[in-house]
Amino acid sequence: MNRKEAHHSKLVGMMDMKRLIHELQTQRIELELQNEELRHAEYRLKQAAKRYGDLYDFAPVGYLTMTRDAVIREINLKGAASLQKDRIQLIGSVFYDFIYDGYREIFQRHLQDVIGKSEKQTCKLRLMTQSSEPFYGQIESVAWHEDETGEVLVRSILSDITSQTRIEGELIHAKEKAEQASLAKSQFLANMSHEMRTPLAVILGYSELALAEKERDPSLSHPLRAIKRNGEHLLQLIDDILDISRVEAGQMVIALAPSQPEIEVRQLVDSMQPKAEAKGLSLNLIWKKNIPPTILTDTTRLRQILLNILSNAIKFTERGGITIEASAVPGPDAETPWLLQFDVQDSGCGIPASSYFSLFKPFSQADASDARKFGGIGLGLYLSRRLAQALGGDVSLLESEVGSGSTFRVCINMRAVGDGLVLATQPKSPRLEHSELQGVSVLLVEDSPDVQLMVRSMLELAGGTVFCANDGVHAISLALEKSIDLILMDLQLPLLDGYKATLELRRLHFAKPILALTAHAFHEERHRVLHSSEFDGFLTKPIGFKPLVDTVKKWAHQERDLRKSRVQELH
Repeated sequence: MNRKEAHHSKLVGMMDMKRLIHELQTQRIELELQNEELRHAEYRLKQAAKRYGDLYDFAPVGYLTMTRDAVIREINLKGAASLQKDRIQLIGSVFYDFIYDGYREIFQRHLQDVIGKSEKQTCKLRLMTQSSEPFYGQIESVAWHEDETGEVLVRSILSDITSQTRIEGELIHAKEKAEQASLAKSQFLANMSHEMRTPLAVILGYSELALAEKERDPSLSHPLRAIKRNGEHLLQLIDDILDISRVEAGQMVIALAPSQPEIEVRQLVDSMQPKAEAKGLSLNLIWKKNIPPTILTDTTRLRQILLNILSNAIKFTERGGITIEASAVPGPDAETPWLLQFDVQDSGCGIPASSYFSLFKPFSQADASDARKFGGIGLGLYLSRRLAQALGGDVSLLESEVGSGSTFRVCINMRAVGDGLVLATQPKSPRLEHSELQGVSVLLVEDSPDVQLMVRSMLELAGGTVFCANDGVHAISLALEKSIDLILMDLQLPLLDGYKATLELRRLHFAKPILALTAHAFHEERHRVLHSSEFDGFLTKPIGFKPLVDTVKKWAHQERDLRKSRVQELH
């Protein structure tokens, strides 16, 4: 190789060396940049880990990780604070140790559900802490599969629900107290009804018996009718009070059935005519032709509403008269397309404007002096409005002027029924014959001597034969010993009550009718009897002379169908 070639080779080598050095320097710079990025990434990772660690540790709820045997692997500060222990004491401990005995089985099932199912599971526990205050927690858990070991862990959120549980407990306690108070009230009213109706049954029954024999001494007619009239008034007050208690308790039963409103209302107006005529008042009914002949409503409640309004109109009117105008008017909406409307106009004393606000409140009257002048306890309008509302309508004061009279409007939802339906009207009761119950033997089971003597006298006056028992045990003995056509069974009896005595009679194959005769007027008592397979009917004390005789006559000599499952309500 000559000198020139050697020099060229040297130059090439130097250039390669410089290029190699440059590449090394470039790679070193790139590595330094990458190292810097790694340091930044590591710093960011540490910061993120710290942030997430802080979020975990200082979360407002407890977080913990457990094995399938409830050994605590991890727990945050809130979880440790809830259990009132340091975290170092809790790691490795068993969560069961912090659960009250009555809740450990619940938590065991919770763990089984968490591991066996892929969805979140929740349960509520009472936990033990170092303080004396109870601690209630809600556990929400999911199963977690550890990638490195393949172990199944349970990750849970522990929430403090102590306050919520306490409030729920207080609400349950308050509800139980309210139910107990309501039950006590209902029991009191039921007992009051029974205790008041029993003497009323005696008063009204004996007045009817005496009136039936008034030919012997005509001078007794007026005082006897006064006794009967006042007894019926007292009975109406009792029924109103009981109805209000049912309304307030939400237990008012509305029984819709086809009804002929014109016939029902005309009968009611006719029954009120003597009361109006006694005060020299006119009482007129205007019935518009647009009212369907048959509608679907609760006739008993409609009569009760109109009876209250008409009674008030007659009571507060001294001269002139009362007019009832009935018509069908469009309703407020699609659910109530038509209303049956009654405008009751009187020429009475009127109502001052200052009394409008309290007019439909219970136990209130337009003027405090009214209670002394006109009597009453201020229940009629309040009860009538509540009943009308239950029938889809209302009762309102349309207009009133002191000294000139008032107009009340009654509306109920009118559900029309096809004209093809014909309802039987109740015929007027024929005159009682003294031989109507000839050959009929009745067993009367009644512990009140007064009621026993009264009912016995009524039935014997109609020609019947009556055997009496004072208690359920004696009733069973007499029913099996004597030839009995019918049993009138009081429900409240000594030794063995009416329900148990009737059940025992049916067990002994007594196949004659048994009618419940009770002073209880509550729906629950009626419902219990009407849905019994042992009784055949339900009679409420007081019962009138003629209805009692008619009922006994209807059921006498009837063999009872032992397969029947529903009884009849008798009026």
